[in-house]
Amino acid sequence: MKKTYLIICLSNQFFETPFKTNKHLVMRELANEGHKVIFVNPPTRFKWISYRRQQNKLIANKGNITEITLFTIFNFPPFSLATSFAHYFIIWLIIQLNGWQSLPSVLWVYHFDFPRLFKLVQRLKADLLLYDVVDSYPDFPEYSDADTKYVGLMKRLLRFDQYLKMLFEQGGKTGQEWVFHREAQLAEKAQLLFTSHPSLTKRFKALNKNIHYLPNAGAYSLYSKPYHHEPNELQQLKRPIVGYSGALDAYKFDAGLFSEIVEENKDVTFVLIGPLKLSDSNTSIQKVLNFQNVNWLGVKSFEEVAVFTNYFDAYIIPYIKNNYTLNGCFPVKLFNAMATGIPIVVTDLPIYEHLSEVIYIAKNKQMFNQLLSTALNEKDDEKRLLRREIAKHNDWTSKVRRQIHHIDTMFSEIYHR
Repeated sequence: MKKTYLIICLSNQFFETPFKTNKHLVMRELANEGHKVIFVNPPTRFKWISYRRQQNKLIANKGNITEITLFTIFNFPPFSLATSFAHYFIIWLIIQLNGWQSLPSVLWVYHFDFPRLFKLVQRLKADLLLYDVVDSYPDFPEYSDADTKYVGLMKRLLRFDQYLKMLFEQGGKTGQEWVFHREAQLAEKAQLLFTSHPSLTKRFKALNKNIHYLPNAGAYSLYSKPYHHEPNELQQLKRPIVGYSGALDAYKFDAGLFSEIVEENKDVTFVLIGPLKLSDSNTSIQKVLNFQNVNWLGVKSFEEVAVFTNYFDAYIIPYIKNNYTLNGCFPVKLFNAMATGIPIVVTDLPIYEHLSEVIYIAKNKQMFNQLLSTALNEKDDEKRLLRREIAKHNDWTSKVRRQIHHIDTMFSEIYHR
C-alpha cells in the first residue's frame, strides 16, 4: 500500500514565482502524488510586500499544498527567535486543523540558512530530516562576494542585518565559511541527502553516506505539447530566432560570450526571457540589450515560456565557467528545451558530457558560433526525436518517484531498528 507523507518544505525561493524552480516543481509533484505539503516560503523583508500583494494571504491552500508566507524584520535575536517560533506555531496549527498528526513526517530542507533552523527542527520533531542540495551555495554572490542587488538605504539596512546576524547567529563566521559550517551541520544531522550535481555528491559524501544523486529534471508534459499559435512578440521578429530563458545574472550568464555571439550573427534574432539582476548587482547583462538583434521580453509565466521555447529555431545556455557553474549548476531549462526537440548549444560544463550526442557543446567562443550555425541548419529529425525521448525519461514525475523510493526505504530502516 502506498504511504502518504506529510512534507514540510523549508524553501529559499517563493512558491509562486514566474520561473518555477526545482523547489516548486518537486513539491507540486509530491502533492500530485497524494502527499500533504506545507511549503514554507523564505522569510523576507523587501520581497514580502510585493509578494503579499500578489497572494493576498499569509496562509494559502492550494490542493494538497499549504503555502506559508511570513515577514521578518531582522535575522538576529530577538527577531529570529520570534520568526522561528511563528513558523513553528503556524505549521503546528495547520497540522492540527487538517488532522495530519498521524502521518509520517519529512522535514525537507532546501534553505540551509533558515532562521534558527535547528531550533525549528527540534520543535517540529519530524520523523525524517532531509537535506536536498540543489546548488553550490558557497559560490552564490551573496556569500562569495557579499554582493547584493540593493542600493541606498536598503543596502545599508541589509549590511547592518548581516553584521549583527554574523555576531549573534553565526558565531563570528561569515561568507563562505558560514555556508560550509552550516551545511556541514545540516548534512551531519540529516538522515537522508539528495544532490542535483556530481560535485555536490562528492562534497557531501564525506559528511553523510546516505546520499543519492538525482539531477534536475524537466517539465516534459508542458514543453512537449503541440502549440498552434505563435506568440505575437515572435511573429514580429525576423527569423531565425535563438532563445534563452532564465535569470539574467552575471555570475552564471556569460555576457561577454553572448555579446560576441550576437555581433558575429547579425542576421540572427536573439530573444531573452527573464529577470535582470535577480541575485547579483553586476550590470554587464544590461549592456547586451542594446544590440539591435537582441530582444528582451522581460519576465513571462512558466507556461508562457514553454510556448515561446517551442517557437525558437534554436536554444542557447551561454553560462560562464566558474566555481558555481562547475561545482553545482544543473540548469532546469536544459530538459525543458530538450522536450521541444529544438537544437541546443551550451558551454562545455562537465554536467553536459553524457548528452554530447544530442546537444551541441562549445569549448570556446569560436566553437560556440560554429555550433550555433550548425544548430540553425540542423535537418536531423531523428536527433530531435531523441532529445524528446531523453527529456521524457528525465521529467519531474520520474525524479520525485525516485526520491519517494529512497524515503520509503529510509522509513523502513527507521521502523525496523
